[in-house]
Amino acid sequence: MSMNDYKVTIAVPVYGVESYVEKCAISLFEQTYSNLEILFINDCTPDKSVEIINKTLEKYPHRKAQVKIYNQPVNKGCPTARNLAVQIATGDFILFVDGDDYIEIDSISSLVTEQIASNADLVVAHCLIETNDSTYLLKYCDMNKTKEDIIKDCLDDKASQSVCGILIKKSIYINNNIKANESFHVGEDWQVAPLLLYHAKKIAYVDKVIYHYQLSRSNSITITSQESVTKKKNQLICFVKTMNCLLRSFKNKGQTYLDIIYRKKAILVQDAMIYCCKDRDEESFKILVLELKSIDQKYLSALGNTNPLVLRMKKNYYMLSVILYFNKLKKLI
Repeated sequence: MSMNDYKVTIAVPVYGVESYVEKCAISLFEQTYSNLEILFINDCTPDKSVEIINKTLEKYPHRKAQVKIYNQPVNKGCPTARNLAVQIATGDFILFVDGDDYIEIDSISSLVTEQIASNADLVVAHCLIETNDSTYLLKYCDMNKTKEDIIKDCLDDKASQSVCGILIKKSIYINNNIKANESFHVGEDWQVAPLLLYHAKKIAYVDKVIYHYQLSRSNSITITSQESVTKKKNQLICFVKTMNCLLRSFKNKGQTYLDIIYRKKAILVQDAMIYCCKDRDEESFKILVLELKSIDQKYLSALGNTNPLVLRMKKNYYMLSVILYFNKLKKLI
């Protein structure tokens, strides 16, 4: 295969990114690689993001035939948008970009050039994290390690779990039925990235920045400390569910992987229990107790009684017990 023989689908979920999507769209429309399909999945965005995409596209008439905007009938979240993109993509490869991020204009050319040279199923590169006042380089993983160790690092949160900015052979998704759980509002990458790494026969690496991840988004809505606690609790509970998904996915793929997932689950369950105490969420706490009981003691004992999470959980468990006692007492008065 030669340059531009491969068709690459760039997939972009769109929701609430009107302040950033023009920069994102420009970076896609100005790609030096010509054989593209650019999918924008409009997840019922309430702002002018789609209008901005269409207005920007007018400046790039040579891209019009390659750009498709798919409008979701209702807001379903990023996991559903990405699953849909895989389903409708016509490219040989897929690259995901979030609507508030952007890529270098030679990104696709660089990734495809490496893919042709190496015949890899996945081609990864560097990411630049950009905040309001600083930037720092994030390497996807340590390519000097074996594939097994890279997967272990990904599961153990020691390597990037993002699927954005990676050139992914579409057949890996299709042949292995890899999908994000659409009921989860966070953690979709953590479900998918380890499986992509596992099923890839070869992983290649481009030693340059491809992707720009912007963390400078400001939130004009005032969030109370209690709302922040509730949000954090819900995120942690979702991560626990993600661990359960990974346990099912890696059930027959090696005990080493399962050991890592169980250890991560133990930590996440305990942290989620702490936030249930802070949020006075008795029902979720009870469910998490059952999750904790389902984890083998060897993974729990590895945390140790001096672990700060364990000590905090014991303290907050007592606090929750007192709160529940007085709540029940009030009902009797």
